[in-house]
Amino acid sequence: MEDKQNTPRAQWSVSPSSSDAPRPSLQDSATMRSVLFHSVRRIPFRSLSTPPPNFEDPGMVFQRKSTWEIVRALAVLRACSVNALVDNSLQLLRGMERVVGESGLRVLLKRTLYEQFVGGENPAELQGCMERVSCAGMRCMLAATMEEDVGEGGSERVYRENCRRILEVVDMSSKGCPSPMIQLKLSGLLPARLLVLVGDCYMEAKSKLQVAEAIGEGMAGRSVQMKPFEGRLNGEDQDSLRRAVGRFKDICESARQKGVRILVDAECTYLNEGLSALTLGAVAAFNSHVPVVWNTYQCYLKAADHRVRSEMGLIVKQLGAHFGAKMVRGAYMLQERQRALQSGLPSPVCDDYSATCINYDKIVSFPSAGWTGELGPRCQFIAATHNEHNSIRHSSSR
Repeated sequence: MEDKQNTPRAQWSVSPSSSDAPRPSLQDSATMRSVLFHSVRRIPFRSLSTPPPNFEDPGMVFQRKSTWEIVRALAVLRACSVNALVDNSLQLLRGMERVVGESGLRVLLKRTLYEQFVGGENPAELQGCMERVSCAGMRCMLAATMEEDVGEGGSERVYRENCRRILEVVDMSSKGCPSPMIQLKLSGLLPARLLVLVGDCYMEAKSKLQVAEAIGEGMAGRSVQMKPFEGRLNGEDQDSLRRAVGRFKDICESARQKGVRILVDAECTYLNEGLSALTLGAVAAFNSHVPVVWNTYQCYLKAADHRVRSEMGLIVKQLGAHFGAKMVRGAYMLQERQRALQSGLPSPVCDDYSATCINYDKIVSFPSAGWTGELGPRCQFIAATHNEHNSIRHSSSR
């Protein structure tokens, strides 16, 4: 597997970054909510004001880690490499919960898996984590990982609560480090089914710019223009879209006021067209002067290069806005291959590890050239990867 794992859909939750296991449902996540509740994933990345870390120096890597933290990290890494353990992790957790109870399971996981991947259960713990990361010359990117799949169907109350929690993450991030950023999964703000329908409208539209501007009207505080969506969205769906755009607008507005960047996560391919439509609408409303809203590009997908180039052109040339991008190497790879196999379609995922490396480096080189060329600071991106020898070194050299 390449870089990161899908996150379970418990509130503010995280999961290990070493596997591609199928995600549990919302109902499954509710079982574990007492363990994962109020957690925020932390993703440290290098500050532009500090030199790149020397990965050949073990002192630099481990000097701020306790013996327990090193042992725990090694144990978790080894455990995550055992396919049988990863594939049956949810069943194992349920079995442990039956034996030791909910509180017992919390004690078992708190000091092991939980603290390995979660920044903290409350603002004080999170602040401490951010300070430790800062001492190592890194910055934190908080991730409010709430998402939904087709058929799971959350309620408006859940989406409103998710929005409230994301606004809290924006506020915490603004106080924790310079140039703060957060990751956002839009499927936590509206039904996945609606995302699919919006994506269909986006793909069928004669002009993608028209769809982006229609959503941008709602993001700017007016009303979403429903003409591009009338063919697929009924009255109830249109109302749901208006409310979702309103929630997204509130998050983006708060982020703009507090100097926080919003990095919209890509998800499964059948959701991504809808995600792009909403993200481009937010870009139209908020990225006139600085890149407040960024999209994520899954460089393990064969079509990623075309998506980056087309969206960058739409944003910079047609909208006249700033372009921000997060380039990732791996996420929903197993699901994409399984879905393609079941549907009798070619896999959208690069054929092997080498092909992914080539694709990733080619895509990262494109916005790099834009940044050093005529676009200048209007083009910003993050190379989000754990791959030191290929992707990190390649990106740092651009």
